Amino acid sequence: FNYGGNEFTILRIHDAIRNYKIDSYAYVHRLDTDLLNNHYFSKESETLLDDDVLYTIKFRKTYPGFSALGRLFISKKDYAIHKMEYAVYDLWSRKMDKKQKKRGNNKQLIFKIIVEYQKVDDLMYLNYISFQNRFQLFSSPFMVTDIIPDLIEKRFKVKFNNRPYGEVAQIRGNYRVMYKGKELTLTKIAVRDNTVLLYPDLDLGGAHEMFKEIDKVSNIKKIGPEFLNFEFAKEIIDVKGHHLNDGVYKEYNQFREFFVQQVKTQTNVPKDTLYMKKDRPIYKDQIIVKPLNFSDYWMNTPLQNIDK
Repeated sequence: FNYGGNEFTILRIHDAIRNYKIDSYAYVHRLDTDLLNNHYFSKESETLLDDDVLYTIKFRKTYPGFSALGRLFISKKDYAIHKMEYAVYDLWSRKMDKKQKKRGNNKQLIFKIIVEYQKVDDLMYLNYISFQNRFQLFSSPFMVTDIIPDLIEKRFKVKFNNRPYGEVAQIRGNYRVMYKGKELTLTKIAVRDNTVLLYPDLDLGGAHEMFKEIDKVSNIKKIGPEFLNFEFAKEIIDVKGHHLNDGVYKEYNQFREFFVQQVKTQTNVPKDTLYMKKDRPIYKDQIIVKPLNFSDYWMNTPLQNIDK
């Protein structure tokens, strides 16, 4: 269920046709059980694909603040699904790009997925998949980047992306540390470059047991705010005068697509090579072995020049 950062895995998990028995994405969810219940369907004009006639089925659903639209292209002969389009829009957002305004579309796209299958030897194989989505990231010139419990020195290291201003950064009222629902008293605060050191007021035995338990819990699961929580006042500033967490949310758009260039219906699992790690990006510490016919493939853009 953790898709990690592998681009190919992220694309494939959004293939609701292939993954029809698992929760793929809202609001299709499980294709075999949820698609019919979550949408209204209507039949459009039939479409031709070579010599095959395809049903064109439109489906939609409106939720508070959102709308979902999709299309299915299904063979009239054997009911094979050749293509599926699905998009979810934000009805409340008034931000639109120029292309949307030109097309008269007054809805903000959240994500859009197109999956296409082709028939090879009477079986259906993935031919194309694309994934487009919009998301927000918080950007601030001054923010906390990490908090590290120091088991040896019995203190907390609060790391910032910039150097905090010394006098303000050492005011105890600017920090609140909660351990198991109780606030800890800080006896000392020190600034070392981009790091603020917080020393809790505990006797030696109590501090040892607390940090020992923090270390034990962190090795088992992610520490939640009910166990250990930090609060920082906005009055904390960096050496350039930026207040802590003063920033904006920036919108980004990403688009990924994958074309199948060759379908191998007869193949064996390789025994003399390493496999891709599915939780890592494709081009990060991955051993990539080029096939013998690598020159036959197109990878990335721009497209290759072909001699006529």
